[in-house]
Amino acid sequence: MSRLSAQHGKGREATAYRFRSILFGMLFAIPLSACLVLGAQLEHSDHLTPGLPGAALFVILAVVLSIVTTLSLRWQPAAPAGADPDGTGAEPDGALQELPVSETAADRNGGGRREYLKLWAAIALPNLIVLLGVYPGFFVYDAQDELMEVVTRTFTTHHPLSHVLALGGVISAIHKVTGSWNAGIFGYLLLQMLFITATEAAILKILRRAGLPRFLMIASAVWYAVFPTVVMYHLSSTKDGLFAAFMTLYVTGVLMILYSRKGWDRTDMPAGPSDATRGSDTLPLWGLTAVSGVCAMLLRNNACYAMLVFAGFLLLCALVSGPRRRRYRKLAAIIIISIVIYYALNFLLIRVTHASDEEHQESITVAIQTLGRAWQYHPEQFDETDREILFRYLTEDGLSRYELRNSDYLKSTFQNAYYEENAADFWRLWIRIGRRCPATYLNGWLLTSYGLWYPFAVNNVYEGHAVFTFTYEDSSYFGYETEEPGIRHSLIPPIDAFYRFLSLDPAIQRIPVLSLLFAPAFYFWLYLYFVIRRLCQKRGSEVIPFVPLFLLWATHLIGPSYLVRYALWFFTTLPVLGYMVSGDSQ
Repeated sequence: MSRLSAQHGKGREATAYRFRSILFGMLFAIPLSACLVLGAQLEHSDHLTPGLPGAALFVILAVVLSIVTTLSLRWQPAAPAGADPDGTGAEPDGALQELPVSETAADRNGGGRREYLKLWAAIALPNLIVLLGVYPGFFVYDAQDELMEVVTRTFTTHHPLSHVLALGGVISAIHKVTGSWNAGIFGYLLLQMLFITATEAAILKILRRAGLPRFLMIASAVWYAVFPTVVMYHLSSTKDGLFAAFMTLYVTGVLMILYSRKGWDRTDMPAGPSDATRGSDTLPLWGLTAVSGVCAMLLRNNACYAMLVFAGFLLLCALVSGPRRRRYRKLAAIIIISIVIYYALNFLLIRVTHASDEEHQESITVAIQTLGRAWQYHPEQFDETDREILFRYLTEDGLSRYELRNSDYLKSTFQNAYYEENAADFWRLWIRIGRRCPATYLNGWLLTSYGLWYPFAVNNVYEGHAVFTFTYEDSSYFGYETEEPGIRHSLIPPIDAFYRFLSLDPAIQRIPVLSLLFAPAFYFWLYLYFVIRRLCQKRGSEVIPFVPLFLLWATHLIGPSYLVRYALWFFTTLPVLGYMVSGDSQ
């Protein structure tokens, strides 16, 4: 009877899993189909085109992708033993469902310091070769503005002060010694590259010690060492390379805290060659996570909002998860403490530098962009009073240069002083015009964000922009250039030519399959598929470490554009995702 009962129970579970695979397959396929159809319309027509052809294509894609996704979810027809029974993190019988942890002596010791240095060198050396090829480096994306803030001692909060001081301070110091701005730029980017690659090597050692298969560690090292999109930002002066490194370290820390068998013990960073030296070569997981979180927030304000929501999410998980309740609460406490530290440090930096803190356009980008589109396409919707109010906040010249996929220029003309005096009139105008032309508002917003969810978008948000050394024409995948006072002087011209081609020629973004590897939206759907698969398997708690990434992604949907750098962390956390997936076969 017991055998029959067990077989009956397995049969019911198999039936339930088949039903869940259909449900979750549809939950993934239907939004993906909608995004494919809407994204294609925006890409080719610059606006949504409602009608029967689009609706028919959506239905066909939804059916086909639902079937494909359902079949892929059934590749593992039953949830593993010990799986989360309700997707909330509450493991059966009160036992923690731990992810695989290496048991060999070599893995427990992280391979030793010498092995770590070899791994670091293997990642850093190819990056150094590229840096020489694009000497003095990619000094781009407002780099000149940040440097001039330090040179003139006139600071604003438009760019993160921590990054402004680091970039401007190092470049200025080297320039004073050498008299060369190129030497300063190269020196800063070399230090940045070494720091980022050292962090990535440490992340791989942590994952390896926790059970990352050796072939995946090697593949991850190659990814960090040579994949062009990742290397670009190792060698770019923009803050996003550092930000992605800290976010990847943060996600790794959260993962280890929640799933490591050591829990709140110390983890190698990397470990010493023997147990005798181990104590001096380790960092506590909670400290590692807190520091990386604070550094990430100092580089991007939206990280603070994402982490605040993440803390609330963890507290909710603590209410429904018995075995991990203590870990969720402690991790939430770490995040809250990190946020307090961030605000204190940011306040201190503003006071010490006497930075101007009077800009609002970054937080209301969508409102500015949608008003600009309404003026561009439907000026008749503005009566005389509306026009008078509009011109108080946005200049006529700025409005005349509205751009479809990028709000940078338009928001740079925003009149912050008047907004501070009377913000209410702006928002009343925005609501009033929105009621008259809601479709225009929708198109205006989607055109600045669809590259984050449409994987076949060709990134050309800067089309027509004249910069220091070229004019964007067909592609804006990467900034590529060296802004003044730097001057590009390649020491390996073929490498320079390759990165110029990748940045300014859309060819790679249009090659089937290969283009997906360069598309931020592809990685969004890849991570979302992992989430759907884990929920289908009733292992929902395993997606928690990736929640901050999705929250960050959501904040960029209301940002100025869909540049690759806004989602770089999807590229850099790929080894962490590989680690999670590798647990299925162990």
